[in-house]
Amino acid sequence: MEIKNSILCSLITFAVLFISCSKSANQQGTTPTPPPTPPVKPYVVSTYAGMGVPGFQDGPALSAKFRIMAGVAVDIQGIVYEADPDNNRVRKIALDSSVSTYAGTGVMGFNDGPAATAQFFKPTDVAVDGAGNLIVADIGNNRIRKITPAGMVSTVAGDGTAGYIDGNAATARFDQPNAICIDATGNIYVSDMGNVRIRKISTSGVVSTIAGDGIRGFVNGNALTAEFNLPFDIDVDVLGNLYVADIYNCVIRKITSTGTVSTYAGTVCGFADGPAASAKFFNPKGLVLDPDGNLYIADMGNNRIRKITSAGIVSTFAGKGTAGVTNGDAAIAEFANPKGIAIDKNGVFFIGDELAYCIRKISK
Repeated sequence: MEIKNSILCSLITFAVLFISCSKSANQQGTTPTPPPTPPVKPYVVSTYAGMGVPGFQDGPALSAKFRIMAGVAVDIQGIVYEADPDNNRVRKIALDSSVSTYAGTGVMGFNDGPAATAQFFKPTDVAVDGAGNLIVADIGNNRIRKITPAGMVSTVAGDGTAGYIDGNAATARFDQPNAICIDATGNIYVSDMGNVRIRKISTSGVVSTIAGDGIRGFVNGNALTAEFNLPFDIDVDVLGNLYVADIYNCVIRKITSTGTVSTYAGTVCGFADGPAASAKFFNPKGLVLDPDGNLYIADMGNNRIRKITSAGIVSTFAGKGTAGVTNGDAAIAEFANPKGIAIDKNGVFFIGDELAYCIRKISK
């Protein structure tokens, strides 16, 4: 029994000494090397829909035909919608990669009612609201239209006559309303190109002017005396601030929810990445915000997709700057007048590539 106890004591003593030595060695030694960080997967550009020649054809996405590509939108399911102005239709790209006509007969005109018999006059932009309705900027009809999920088309605002009148949505007037966005509460904002103003359609059906004095120019400050030089696409953040692609000023403007206009990024027409205050764009047309507050720009004249971080740094997100339809790694891809841009819930981008006659996709 004493021998067993002696052996047991020896084993315990050895274990204590081993643990003590192990702790000491770990304290004095180097930290174990962590596993290597996996490389960041690059963004890749591909063709999502369109065979690259102008025309009209529904069917499988890669054999479909569009004419001049314009604004794009994507709903919560990932279904993509495109304003096809020269076909006077709104098109839909379903999850099964099929293209169909969502609304419009193709005949230029104006008619509300069932989507299959409705008529549009060069619709240029689309946006999806919280109820799944598709809002359409019908530039030729000087109206903002709505397509319900059940397929009924109606007029949201505008009496159809080109002009400038605020007030009741049914009697308000627009002049070439070319782009729209919708805030979290359902208010619609309109880039009213012909009036050189940014307008708002409230959920109660009242049209008002948010920014712009109606004169083409470049003036910051009070929103109602500010001047734009062909405002194009717009988007709104969670705080109610609006961002405007000001094409001929070659800058991105910001309209705060308190009514002040400033230059968010850009200086003179050209190309330069870096701090927003010294960056350069060339006829920026489309823009979209991601959930983190980064702004992505369809920089049409530079044939690139640019990114402005919430910290104010501009970089090239995709495109090498030459006109073309080259797919592949984002850094070497080519675009041909990228115009509309949208982002889905998974961070995938869809680009209405105007002169490529197709919708491009940027994904990892």
